[in-house]
Amino acid sequence: MLDIEKDKKNGIARTHQNALMVVQDAMEDLELSDIWRIFNPDSKRFTWRQRQAEIQRRLDFFLVSQTMLYNCSDTDIIPGFKTDHSMITLNLSLHSNPRGNGFWNLNTSLLTDTTFVEKIKETIQETATEYKNDELVNPGFLWEMIKLKVRQQSIAYPASIKRAKKKEKKTS
Repeated sequence: MLDIEKDKKNGIARTHQNALMVVQDAMEDLELSDIWRIFNPDSKRFTWRQRQAEIQRRLDFFLVSQTMLYNCSDTDIIPGFKTDHSMITLNLSLHSNPRGNGFWNLNTSLLTDTTFVEKIKETIQETATEYKNDELVNPGFLWEMIKLKVRQQSIAYPASIKRAKKKEKKTS
C-alpha cells in the first residue's frame, strides 16, 4: 500500500510503517515501479476486502524495473473466486521490437587471421583510451562500448575482404 489516500478505504487511516519502508526501500534500491499505479494513477481499486465491514485495501502489486515498463501493455485487478483477495494481472509485450535480420554470430575462423586479431586488439585499445579520462564512464559502460566496437569491426573486416576479393577478381 504505497498511497494511503488511493489504496485504502475505511478502517484505520495509517499503515504498517515498517512494511511500507521495506517496500519503498526495495523499490528505490532496485529502481522498481508500481506498474498498476502507473497505468491507473487516480483509480481507487483494491485487492483485499473484509467481508463484514466495508474495509478494503490494495495490498498486492507488481513491481517492475524501469526497462520492463516499456514492455507492459495493460494491468488490471480481477475479483477472486471464493476469496477475500482479488488478482492483479499484467500483460507483457515481449516482442514489441520490430524483427531485424536476426542474431549476429562471430565467424570464429576469423580468429586464425592474424590481421583480424591485430585489428581487434587495436580496437579494444583505442576504445579504452578514448574513454580513459572521462569520469562519467563506469566500467560497465566501457565494457559495453568495447563489445560494440569489436562487433562493428568483426562485421566490417570480412566485408572489406570480400570487397577486395571482388575488386581483384574484376581486374584479373
